[in-house]
Amino acid sequence: VSKTKNTQVIKNDSITVESGFKMIEGSATAYTANKGAKTSTGNVPVEGKTVAVNPKLIPYGSTVVVKNLNNKVIFQGIAQDTGSALRKNTATVDIFKTNHGRCIAFGRQKVRVFFKKNFRT
Repeated sequence: VSKTKNTQVIKNDSITVESGFKMIEGSATAYTANKGAKTSTGNVPVEGKTVAVNPKLIPYGSTVVVKNLNNKVIFQGIAQDTGSALRKNTATVDIFKTNHGRCIAFGRQKVRVFFKKNFRT
C-alpha cells in the first residue's frame, strides 16, 4: 500500500473527484455475504454501495471511488465493512457483490482508491 496523498480535481466517467480526496494505490477484490448478514457498521450490504476497507487507512463512512489503472471508475460507494485481508493489507478494498460468481468474475484488480471522510454517515 502506498502513502495517501491529496489529489487535484479529476474528471472521468461523469464522476468528479474533488480536491481533498486522498488516494491509495493497491488492489481491489470482491466478497459476498449470506442473506441478512450485517457489515461491521451494522448495515445490510448493498451491491453498488458497500465496500469493505481497513478502517485504520480509510475511515468508515468515507465516500470511496475506485478506478482501474486506465483511470476508469469501476466502483463508487461508502466504506461500511472490513475483513481480515484488509486489516492485513493484502487488499486495499473489497467490493460487495450479490453472489460468488460475480466475485469470481471481478477477480483481483490493481486500482487507485480515492476516499474522503463524510461528516454525515
